[in-house]
Amino acid sequence: MFTIVGSGFGLYGYLPALVDGLGLPVLLPRSYEPKVLARPELRGYLDAIRWAPDAEAALAAASGVVIATRPAVQRQIVAECSRRPALGTLVLEKPLAVHPRAADEILDQLRRSGKAFRLGYTFLETDWARSLIERKELGGPSCCLRIAWRFMAHHFAHDVASWKRRASEGGGVVRFFGVHVVALLARLGYVEVGDSSVYGRTREELEKWEAMFSGPGLPTCVVQLDSRSVERCFVIELESGGVSRRLVDLGDPFAMALPTGPAVTLDRRVAVLKRLLGTFRAEDASAFYQLYSRVNWLWAKAEAVSAFCPTDLGSGRQLNEQQRVPGTLQ
Repeated sequence: MFTIVGSGFGLYGYLPALVDGLGLPVLLPRSYEPKVLARPELRGYLDAIRWAPDAEAALAAASGVVIATRPAVQRQIVAECSRRPALGTLVLEKPLAVHPRAADEILDQLRRSGKAFRLGYTFLETDWARSLIERKELGGPSCCLRIAWRFMAHHFAHDVASWKRRASEGGGVVRFFGVHVVALLARLGYVEVGDSSVYGRTREELEKWEAMFSGPGLPTCVVQLDSRSVERCFVIELESGGVSRRLVDLGDPFAMALPTGPAVTLDRRVAVLKRLLGTFRAEDASAFYQLYSRVNWLWAKAEAVSAFCPTDLGSGRQLNEQQRVPGTLQ
């Protein structure tokens, strides 16, 4: 039986995925009950919930745990779970820590624990990403792969004072959103970062990221991610021989991940979370550790070479247009 640490995405994302995907009841601390009841789409799962007096009791009785909390506290929770022999399975949300070095330390701690674990890089479980990963040939270095992801983050749209907007707490355009793209590129075999620029009103509140990646036998990949955009799109294009072809053209990365369950209002990421949980059936657990290590490596490289470009306080756009990465999507 799984329990959940974290009463946000842990509930509206992972609770339906655990029940529908694994067909098992979920053990929750009683303090989560008001938050479950406050979400109409979760009320249909009440019969599958078992209540524990508190978080300590839930962890003591569970065999698996989803940790969906702030990156700053994940190390402490992983340490606590590592000391519990009965907890054999861990699922952790990204980013694993507030910066890549700390993420490596937690990843090594997870490996040493001997427990089965997965990280919530949900891009990798989408239909479009699986199609890209399964491609025998994306094109060589003479080609160009372009990824454009534009949207208005909830914390900007509603002016929420959330950790998700603060880089020092694992938030911001690269650490909270961009790490999804980094995970995809690491899975595809990209290993180097050329130019990288981050844009924001301050170094703490970063809203836009542009970077160029390369890998052996792979097309140069240009990434443009804008989390404070009035436009909403997720596009991947492959340019070869002067001809550009769209491989992915969606309103957002999860647009094709239709939720299933008792309510049509389930978060659309539930479908890919179910797929993530299904990967525990894979025999080669070391492959996941190696992938997560590559993600941290590529993430660290991107941050190491990133130049900070301040944006105009009025428009939220960059002050110096010449600081843009050449070849980025418009």
